[in-house]
Amino acid sequence: MPRTRSARVAAETPVSFPVPSFGVMEVTPVLAQAWLDKGGVNRRVQTFRVKHFAEQMRRGEWRQTYEPIKLDAQGRVRDGQHRLRALIEAGVPVQFLVVTDVTEDAFIVMDSGRPRSLSDVFHMQDVESPRVIAAAVRILVLWGRRSERGIPSAGGSAIVSKPEAVEFLRINRKTLEPWVADARRITLAGVRGGDGFWTAMLFIFSQLSAEDTLRFAEYLDAGADMPKGHPILMLREQLRMLEGARASINPTAALAIKAWNAWRKKQPLTRLIYRANDKFPEPA
Repeated sequence: MPRTRSARVAAETPVSFPVPSFGVMEVTPVLAQAWLDKGGVNRRVQTFRVKHFAEQMRRGEWRQTYEPIKLDAQGRVRDGQHRLRALIEAGVPVQFLVVTDVTEDAFIVMDSGRPRSLSDVFHMQDVESPRVIAAAVRILVLWGRRSERGIPSAGGSAIVSKPEAVEFLRINRKTLEPWVADARRITLAGVRGGDGFWTAMLFIFSQLSAEDTLRFAEYLDAGADMPKGHPILMLREQLRMLEGARASINPTAALAIKAWNAWRKKQPLTRLIYRANDKFPEPA
């Protein structure tokens, strides 16, 4: 079908706004600082995110995703300040896709899409139960960062990077995925924690004894044939008492580990508690 005159005119009319230019370039800390010094309207800086990105850059985990650093017509940073601040903190050059002369109306709708989650990444790698595995892997990576008091990292600053998580799963996938079914049975039995949490805990226990972990999961699921003072029975009762309260992974994990340790030592318990100032228990 031939174009109408109005269509031909529209096609031949010169563009009246700046055309963004783009390219991949190595951004040094000096250049990043120079861009930031020009100012520009941005979201409030989240220090923990800058630190997280900087740690990835120092460890060599940062990958070129082709998500650009965006500069407006005056050369001011309008998207990418956290990455640039992290680069400065890390003190290393990083390659970025950089887009310049981005128009103001583009900034209004920026970041409207849904970010790709870790479970999305695992789904694309054909992981069964990707949401459960994503939750478990996050806990396990943080478990590996335990502090001197033995407490796993938690809170808003406890960010697990996708490269960290993917690498952890690559190494441990065969020994992690089988615990999902047992974790689900525990959750369906009404024991607080969630599928991801119990998958992680069973994986941790299985590093000591897979056979004992299977028995522990069976007792926790069934809740039967356990006398008064049995550590796993006390764990079930303690977690049921906390049902409905806001979930907090570290205290729940501490109770599970204490019950596991006592059960493995065949020690009956008169009480099962964990206080915030207690040393975090180590599975034995």
